[in-house]
Amino acid sequence: MYRVISRREFTKASLATMGLAAVGKTCDAAFASQESPAQEIVIFHTNDMHGYLVGNGKSVIGADYVSALKNSVPNALLVDAGDEIQGSPFASLTKGEDCIEVMNKTGYDAMCLGNHEFDYGIDILLERAAAAGFPMLSANVINSEGIPVTANTGCSGNGASAVLECGGRRIGVFGLTTNATAWSVLPDVIQGITFIDEIKTAEAQIAELAQQNVDAIICLAHLGDNSVPCEGTQLAQYLSDEAASKLTAIIDGHSHSVENTVVHGIAVVQTGCYLSAVGKLTLNFGNDVVSCTEELLELTTVINTTQPNDEVTQELDRVSAGQQKILSAEICLNPTTLWAGQHGSWCSVSSARIVESNYGDLVCESYLYVASEYLKSIGADDAAMVSVMNGGNSRDILTRGMLTKGDLVSISPYANTVMIKRVTPAFLKGVFEFGFSNCNGQDIQTGMLLQKEAFSNFMQTSGLTVVVDANMAVGSRVVSITLDGASEPLDLTDDQTPVILVSNSFVMTGGYTPLADVELVAEIGGILEALEKYIAYLNELNNFNGLPLLTGTKGNILFRTEGFEPAPTWTAKIILADNTGQPLANTSASIQIDSGDSVDVTSDEQGFVSIELEDGPHSLAIMPPEDTDPATRIDETYVNNYVGYGLVQNEMCSWPVITM
Repeated sequence: MYRVISRREFTKASLATMGLAAVGKTCDAAFASQESPAQEIVIFHTNDMHGYLVGNGKSVIGADYVSALKNSVPNALLVDAGDEIQGSPFASLTKGEDCIEVMNKTGYDAMCLGNHEFDYGIDILLERAAAAGFPMLSANVINSEGIPVTANTGCSGNGASAVLECGGRRIGVFGLTTNATAWSVLPDVIQGITFIDEIKTAEAQIAELAQQNVDAIICLAHLGDNSVPCEGTQLAQYLSDEAASKLTAIIDGHSHSVENTVVHGIAVVQTGCYLSAVGKLTLNFGNDVVSCTEELLELTTVINTTQPNDEVTQELDRVSAGQQKILSAEICLNPTTLWAGQHGSWCSVSSARIVESNYGDLVCESYLYVASEYLKSIGADDAAMVSVMNGGNSRDILTRGMLTKGDLVSISPYANTVMIKRVTPAFLKGVFEFGFSNCNGQDIQTGMLLQKEAFSNFMQTSGLTVVVDANMAVGSRVVSITLDGASEPLDLTDDQTPVILVSNSFVMTGGYTPLADVELVAEIGGILEALEKYIAYLNELNNFNGLPLLTGTKGNILFRTEGFEPAPTWTAKIILADNTGQPLANTSASIQIDSGDSVDVTSDEQGFVSIELEDGPHSLAIMPPEDTDPATRIDETYVNNYVGYGLVQNEMCSWPVITM
């Protein structure tokens, strides 16, 4: 539904051609050459796509539909408000190169630099700007020569602004990037770069564009509605009256929110993120007045009313095919199955949503690794630092054998980034209380958690040991939190002592409610890149023989309800089956435990075998032959007495199966 949200008065006489030259781009030669300029110009806009360019019919529209939208309107432009070349495997596999190629084919006319455009370093950013068939702009990001960082690169012109010609109209656009980028990325990737004041820069850009015979001025901003020090609405609010009178709209990004408001007579609009919607800003010209209306085009509306552009679809197919080669690239040997997703047909939920997992340990350690690198690079203390990850961020099982890039993508497919915030011990207790609020209790005799479904907010963690009493009331379940290396637990009433908390952007920005309003210290790249970097570090420590053996868990989360003491061992019950799933009665086998020693067993009449194991989780498989190549993928089964896998048959699982 359309809504009138902004009106601006312009006269051609007051906008005489003067000032800096800007890059002009004609949207359609036929319409641009018409004698009477168009009374209506449509600006389709996106923001924070993070490489989500391939449509899936459910949550992502797809660049081919966006291109078709633009082509469906006679006088239309297509612009973007930043964060496009990082944040998903599609983007990060080629450091944004594929994203730019697809955006070129889609028909983008201009974009603003987002903070994540800097994640790969300035050299890569300039390569992407050189390859872009449209200007990549940011007026307030200045290089060592004192000019905008993308100036004189590709189509970026002066790097600050451009004039887009469409339907006989001249639309001036300029870019602004949040100054928070300066302290939210690794310092070495923005070496020699200065971020200058957003409001003063905007006023200067508006004044310059107003002297270039433009019909309207649009700000492409990556500021958002939760930025420090300047939000998109604050930019509009604090512009001088003269500057505000000349600015029609701020097409914003960064906060992944939907905006459609008017501040100081200026429209401020944003479409959310991940190409789940497209904005349609319609400029109307008449009697020296520019008015605009904004409409949010959601996925169902777009795909039900538009046919995708075949050329862009073919480009997406070509790029995706090329990425498959990258996904198959071998990283290193992995001698341990990493448990995250559902464990086969016998289990209905992921263990990472119920108990600590070895994959959860690995990921949380990767958060700490990259955060420590960042803090050391700026001379900050990283002594008291912990990490958490939502269990739902683990989506697959990594079987032991050769680890590939595609494996990491499959287990961690989301476009999350690593964020750092500063909390206190008392606040940290609240975070964990929230994480364990869905506990259904713990059996005092066996220690098994009395879950009938997965925790919706369970978290993995590292850098500490948290003791949990699942039988206590909600809000009183965290017994103690002890930092790694500390001799005494934290004082959980302490609301003064700082503790550095590292997690992914889903957890930090609202997925876990207690953290949503805590001020961001830094944002330091994607979680996939963090995991890759940490795996490379572990491989190097292991003399490039692959990952170390990551069996069991680190004991970061201990369920210790009052009256329960874990026994040294427990007996796991498993079905021995053939490759069709049929139980094998009276059959002998050698079962390998945690990629190490094996035990000889014989199944009973129902095909069951019993194995005595140490307390906690274990991986079990048929013992492979001695000459088995270490790179061979080996399927294992998972047992854990705290979840009941191998202990009982209940609502969440049947008996685990080992296939001969």
